[in-house]
Amino acid sequence: MDHAARDAGNYYSERNLSPQKGRPAPPRSTMASLCSWRHAHGFANLMKAMVGSGLLTLPWATAQVGVVVSVVGLALIAFLTQYAIRLLVRCLVAVNGAELLAATAPRSDGSAATSSHGRSWEKISEAAFGAPGVAISLAFLVSAQLGVCASYLAFFATQLHDHGLFSSVRVAVLGSAAVIGVVCQLRRLQNVALLSTAALLVYSYVLALSWYYGVQAPPRTTPLRLADVGGVGAWFGPSIFAFEGIGPAISVFESLGSDPEPFARVVTAAFSFNVVLYGAVAALGYAAWGDGVAQVLIDSFPDGGGSTSAELALSVSLALSYAIQMTPVFALLEGRLERSESNLLADLASTPLPRLAVVFVTALAALAVPNMEQLVSLT
Repeated sequence: MDHAARDAGNYYSERNLSPQKGRPAPPRSTMASLCSWRHAHGFANLMKAMVGSGLLTLPWATAQVGVVVSVVGLALIAFLTQYAIRLLVRCLVAVNGAELLAATAPRSDGSAATSSHGRSWEKISEAAFGAPGVAISLAFLVSAQLGVCASYLAFFATQLHDHGLFSSVRVAVLGSAAVIGVVCQLRRLQNVALLSTAALLVYSYVLALSWYYGVQAPPRTTPLRLADVGGVGAWFGPSIFAFEGIGPAISVFESLGSDPEPFARVVTAAFSFNVVLYGAVAALGYAAWGDGVAQVLIDSFPDGGGSTSAELALSVSLALSYAIQMTPVFALLEGRLERSESNLLADLASTPLPRLAVVFVTALAALAVPNMEQLVSLT
């Protein structure tokens, strides 16, 4: 992938060692099965970190600039985003080399070693910008992930309230936060990958309904716009938000082990799949509903059971995505607590309280702005 990554990988290969605590490497067949499983859970987590509410805004965004500009632009954004993720890993490996790779090697439970827990983003930021840059970078990272997850919580709670499961939006938000807070106690990314996989399966139902209702949409009265650069401003925000997986990327990398190559393959596979999916949804959604397509695609569905089930399915998918999106925030908070000089704070890191506190913060944001689109815009 790059000189630093290859050098770090060679540190182990030349010694016939496993990155995990310097143990002898297992047989190739065993290593292949481990890589296959790590690829699977890494792919699921990275995919679900990207595939969210932003995807359903792409047909509307495409209507602003035309099919050609949108599809080509989405491919460019995908390339730049995956390059940025690779660059983060490249910087991480270069900053600390083999020492960091040994520290971040996955433990038997699939999580990163506590010696570097939550420190990866800090190390990259400090190397790039110095001490002031750490505060700025982490503030942007944390606020982005909190905003995204608050929007997910707001949408999930609003749907539960609108369908009569809670008496008020406030009760719905607090009840949803309690359930999500329990789910977020999953600390192994392999287990989080099960949530991500379930979320992707639920989301596929929404996409199937999009195709079903798109085929039945009334014929368009105006031709499709191929290119209109005047709408790039309206197109850019939803399009770049659709590739929002850069936040949890480092956590996914650490869960895959010390060698950057498996992670590079996961990134390539996830972004290759998504650029095709995104382009197809953007183009076909715009082709079906034309300039009248709603800002969120499911709002173009006819009223009835299909529309209702799509909204509920989307809300469930977003709620299941909360854990993977909040992974970097959990890691930062728990890492700071673990490295505290106070034994009380250090012990607190392994309890449910820090994660419950983070979920409570997003619940407050959802109560203040109980509208997903407004929260996304603010984020």
